[in-house]
This record gives sequence, structure tokens and C-alpha cells, in this order.
Amino acid sequence: MKKMIAVLSAAALCCGALTAPVFAEEKPAKEYMLGDIDEDGDVTVTDAQLVAQAYVNAVVGKPIELTDEQIARSHVLGLEKEGHVYLTDAQAILMYSVERLAGYTDEELKDFFADFAYGLRDVKYLG
Repeated sequence: MKKMIAVLSAAALCCGALTAPVFAEEKPAKEYMLGDIDEDGDVTVTDAQLVAQAYVNAVVGKPIELTDEQIARSHVLGLEKEGHVYLTDAQAILMYSVERLAGYTDEELKDFFADFAYGLRDVKYLG
């Protein structure tokens, strides 16, 4: 009887050693598209207004009131300097949101901003 209990105990220990540890799955951080400042999943006039307001606040010496992530997403033209917002980005977001109402899709967003930036290539100071 003692041998039987010893064998069953050993078998139970072996089975326990073979189980894989269980780890909690990490949820990926939610990603928002370029130009989506208010994080509603869409690039709209509201996003342009938020960037324009942040720009005006910066010019008059008030706090920008956008997170670092929102500021990074506002840099739709790729002409960014960390911590700064640009009026030209607000203009591009506004133009995109209006064009989107006319049929642009989310997939065309980066191409639209790239084309807009190309049109500004001779401008010395953007901001």
C-alpha cells in the first residue's frame, strides 16, 4: 500500500512538473491614427481645432494642454520638433477632414499629408 501511494505521489509530482506556467496576456496599447488628436478614431475638424488652439496657447505663453502622444500625432507633415505644435499641421488636418467628407479613406491619410507637406517644401519656417 505504501508503495502504491509513493508511486501515485511521484506520478502526480511528475505531471505537475510538466505543466506550463500561465502568464497574463498583455493588452497592446491602443493605437490612434496620425492626426487623431481627440482619440475618437477619426480625423475631424475637432482635431484641427485642438492643434490650432494648442498653437495659439503656445504663442501667447499659455500651456499647450496636449499630451506628448497627442503632440506627436499632431505632426502630420513630418516637420516636427519635440514638444512643439504647428499651425500648418492644424491646416493639413482641417483640409484632410474636409476632403474625407468628400470621399477620402483612412488608408489615404499618410499620402494626403505627404502631398500637403510636399507643397510646403519651399517654406523656411513652419509653425
